[in-house]
Amino acid sequence: MKIIAKKVRQFIGYKNGLIKPIFKIDDNQNISPISLEEYPNSGHIFFSDYELLDNDIKEEIFLMDNCFFISEDNNYEDKKTESGACKKRINYNTRISSYFKNIEPTKFIPIYTNSFSIQNNEVDFPENIKSKIFFLKNKTKLFGPFERNGKELKAINFKEFEENFNDQLFLNFIEDYERKYDTSTIFEIILEEASNFIFSDNEGFEYLEDFKFFIDSKIGIAIDFTPVASLHKWALEKLEQSSPSISPFLKEIKNISSSAISSAENLKWKKYIDYLETIKNEEVEIENLVKLLFNKKFIKETIDTSEIEKLNKKIENIENDLKLKDNANLALIDANRTLKDKLKEEKSKVKENSKVDAIRFPNLFKVLDIENEINEIEKILIEKITSSNLKKENERLSVRIEILDEEIKKKQEELRGVEDSVKKIKDIFDRTASEHTAKLQEAKTYNDLLNGIEILPNKDKKKVSEIIKANIISLNPDITAKKYILEIKERLSSQGREYSFNDVANIIITINQTFITIIAGAPGVGKTSLVEKLSKSYGLNEDYGYLEIACAKGWTSSKDLIGFFNPLTNKFQPAKTKLREALKKSEENPNAPYLVLLDEANLSPIEHYWSDFIKLADSNYSRKIKISDDEEIQFGDGFRFVATINHDYTTEALSNRLIDRAAIIQLDKTNIITDDSTINIDSICNFKEVENIFTETQKWQTEETLIKDTFNKIKERLESNHTILISPRKEIAIYKYCKVATGLLEGNSYVALDYAICQHILPLINGRGESFQKLLEGLKSDLNDKGMTKSEKLLTKIIERGKVLKHFRYIYY
Repeated sequence: MKIIAKKVRQFIGYKNGLIKPIFKIDDNQNISPISLEEYPNSGHIFFSDYELLDNDIKEEIFLMDNCFFISEDNNYEDKKTESGACKKRINYNTRISSYFKNIEPTKFIPIYTNSFSIQNNEVDFPENIKSKIFFLKNKTKLFGPFERNGKELKAINFKEFEENFNDQLFLNFIEDYERKYDTSTIFEIILEEASNFIFSDNEGFEYLEDFKFFIDSKIGIAIDFTPVASLHKWALEKLEQSSPSISPFLKEIKNISSSAISSAENLKWKKYIDYLETIKNEEVEIENLVKLLFNKKFIKETIDTSEIEKLNKKIENIENDLKLKDNANLALIDANRTLKDKLKEEKSKVKENSKVDAIRFPNLFKVLDIENEINEIEKILIEKITSSNLKKENERLSVRIEILDEEIKKKQEELRGVEDSVKKIKDIFDRTASEHTAKLQEAKTYNDLLNGIEILPNKDKKKVSEIIKANIISLNPDITAKKYILEIKERLSSQGREYSFNDVANIIITINQTFITIIAGAPGVGKTSLVEKLSKSYGLNEDYGYLEIACAKGWTSSKDLIGFFNPLTNKFQPAKTKLREALKKSEENPNAPYLVLLDEANLSPIEHYWSDFIKLADSNYSRKIKISDDEEIQFGDGFRFVATINHDYTTEALSNRLIDRAAIIQLDKTNIITDDSTINIDSICNFKEVENIFTETQKWQTEETLIKDTFNKIKERLESNHTILISPRKEIAIYKYCKVATGLLEGNSYVALDYAICQHILPLINGRGESFQKLLEGLKSDLNDKGMTKSEKLLTKIIERGKVLKHFRYIYY
């Protein structure tokens, strides 16, 4: 086993320090996070020569190629309460240093949630970023890879790491990457597309598994990340001269950009043209445009000094003109006030003759009425001055608005970060809520007992001990396996479920032969309702023969499924699932079938809470389970479990131990006639008699050698180089199925083997790399040659979903 670890800190004044294991890689190259419990008491390992490690390993994250040198700290118990105390330690020295290696810069790149600006090439909180190479993300997208200098963001230059690595594949990648993208390119990646390659450690920090996957698979959009000033200087060097106006300038650039010699140049031209298009749309005079570009540092050190001096002189002259106009306006206002004062004096002198006939003495009337005209002039002058002041204020406010807009964007990014954190906390709470509820219920039980409160209400003892007898009937002597399947198919159809003859036959045979059958499929295809309607078709109901158990998150042992012996009451405390009662009913009716549905079975690890039954999945074990020291139940041979599962982030993966003992049926969406149809069957066929009609077929006896040869070739292909191992248990289950289904299922000689491969072999697929893909492609060709279309179709989906990242595993829908 290998470990990915990161440096934590060196103790002040000492050469020792701490490292933190974050991921482990098993022999099959599967990556999983390391839990804190594996390295008490803080998830760290004490490192005896941190200075030497820091000298050998330059980056924060590194690889430990072996674990034999991790030892127990014998003094841990005495100092576990001290800060930095660790149960595990590594005595680092030059003898083991070869097992500690730098990780290729493209692998395990940290991802930070941090507000940043692609336009300004800046990150807002650089102190939170510890790694040299990193990605940044927002709510929906991933950006990078970056390095930084303070707040300034830069596209990473992988060429810097060339001397530290001798791996030819990595060196080829650097050469190819530099040729295509140079050192000024980052990528914008949709988070949903990258989710399968992002791993979280035990503290919730995220890492990108390998950036090379994205380049090879062409995931993400390349973005030029050259700063604007450098971009303009680069463009002018390419152009050698600039045009006098923007429109011809743009036309010239577009002509040149169309003949760019590399994808990196294409990205630069696109970014540059976008900036110039923005400037063109502002429609300002060329002089103001040049001034604007200069002030914004678009063309710093690229314009002739004499041109700048001319522009500055012109600006100075305009400002002086404006000052002269303002002074003239103020002089006019003063003159107006003086004239107004004189007019008032004249008016006071001729007050008694103030009423003048405008018709007889028009000139005198105009003189006396000059006050109104002066008021109008003053009003116009004030408006002009006010307008000028408002314009300046408006310009000042526009700049302020731009600054506030940037601050708002930063706050919005911070808010999104907080919302993401809240969502993560909520998800964690939701996932653990049921577990906490179960623990509280258990605590309440003990509390009630200690306080003398009865756990269960008093019931009629006679009623509790009463076991319902099933109405079991014998089969008609002339009934065959095919007739039985057709009857069940008809009963399912009458309840609104239309399935093909082969699918119904497969379900019946698989459930008959397998102690636990797993039904997978997309949400909404009718997994749960199929089991319910199948039980009704068998004549089973909730009184006898059918039990539906809603599995819950947080189940850890058989006490959640069956119950447990309570030492306080010295009695067995049954679980709410009623499974114990079902087992007792089956014990009383050993010749009757009994179906137990484990609905949403993988909300918790099945092999944990179903552990008491897992060994009984082998047919050579007696159907007997020990409930307590005083109680043992011998349930009937027809007792079966059917589990429905989903596959998302809330569910648990199926263990290899369980897959080896189960058959997994993938359910496709069927035609639903109605969901309200009912069926009433009050009799149950004898399970032993049903089992006896599904016997070895005549066609199997004639085709046995052919089918076994075909299966052995498939087995040899998959087991080459120990890629996929098929256990004797699986081999026995496949032959047992084919003996009954060959000739009974409609189709060619291999149709039964086709179903068996789908349900027993393809769920074992889990591997990476080109060689594994070639192995699967070869298997697909074998299936196609034999007309095994069901397995071929499912295998094609597995290959298609995995080929981008070269990780191939069984898919549940």
